[in-house]
This record gives sequence, structure tokens and C-alpha cells, in this order.
Amino acid sequence: VDRAMSWSRAWTWLRSRNQPELTDDGRLPIGWVRAPYPTRDGPRRVALSDYARNLDTMLVQAAGRGVGAIFLAPANRRRLEGARRVAMWDVYFDAMRRVAARRGVVVVDALDALRRAGLSADAAFLDEMHPTGAGNAAYAEALSRALLDAGWPADPLIPDPKPPLFSEQLTDNFESLGPMVLPPDVRPED
Repeated sequence: VDRAMSWSRAWTWLRSRNQPELTDDGRLPIGWVRAPYPTRDGPRRVALSDYARNLDTMLVQAAGRGVGAIFLAPANRRRLEGARRVAMWDVYFDAMRRVAARRGVVVVDALDALRRAGLSADAAFLDEMHPTGAGNAAYAEALSRALLDAGWPADPLIPDPKPPLFSEQLTDNFESLGPMVLPPDVRPED
């Protein structure tokens, strides 16, 4: 309905009047984010090897179109607050770095960007992982610095299309545990 009525100024005005209230701690509620997820069982949403192949395929397609690339490895509240144990997302960051190394693509760690900007978790995130304006500004600063350090725009940072597509089967020690179930030696807050 919203898409069909988006042409209507009255509908747009009515929709703007129906904005969510702030939560008790002053944050905007993000309705499509579930805490942690509607279900705790079943496979990950994207298998680790599929994730790596998807990233690699996108880079090869970008190279074929003459498009440059740079990766931003995400951060979240727990990483910024100093979680030290191995976390379920670490294997995805490792896969991202492996694919980037194969194609000569720069990886910027969003965590480093937030720390360099001196942001607290509350200043950096709306919820567990979605950045505030200040968080996005820190990401933009880090990405622009990395682009310039890599020689862009003189070097368009086009990924190397020569290596064959990523076909390695990556080991995901967390996969059989379901998307939000942690092994006994990992605390949920990590």
C-alpha cells in the first residue's frame, strides 16, 4: 500500500505523522531488527563459503565493468565495547579478508574507524550494529582516507579478475550451532 500511495502528498504527510516514539533510553526503535532473531535454530542465513563466493563474484563482475572496490568490515556495539573472545561473525571477517587479498582489494575495519573517532558504543550505534550519523561519518572518513592512501582516483582500485572464482570450502565452527547459539566457551555478550 505504501508504495502504491507514495505519489500522494496526503499519504506521505499521514505516514510522517505516524513516526515511532523514542525508546526509554532515547533511541529510535528499529522495527525490522529482531533481538536476537525470531528463531534460534537452523542454519546461518548465509553459509560462510557462499558468502565468500558471493563477495568474490561481485568483485569479478566489478572488474569486468571497470568498477573499483573497497570493503568495509562491519563493527557492532560488542566489538567496540571490547569483546575479546572469538565471536560468531569473526569467520565472516576472515573470509572477507581472504577474498579481498585474492583480488587486491583494500579492507577498512569499521571498528578501527570508530575507535579513531573516539566514539562510545552509544554514540556510534542506534542499536547493536546500525550506525548513527556520527558512526557513518567515522566510516566515511576512514574509507576516504583508505581510498586516498591506496592511490585513488589515479588508481581506480579495480579488483584483479585473474584468479579463478573462490571455490574453497571454508570451515565454520559455529554453523552447526544455529545462528545465535554459542559454544560453551563463548559468552553471549561477546
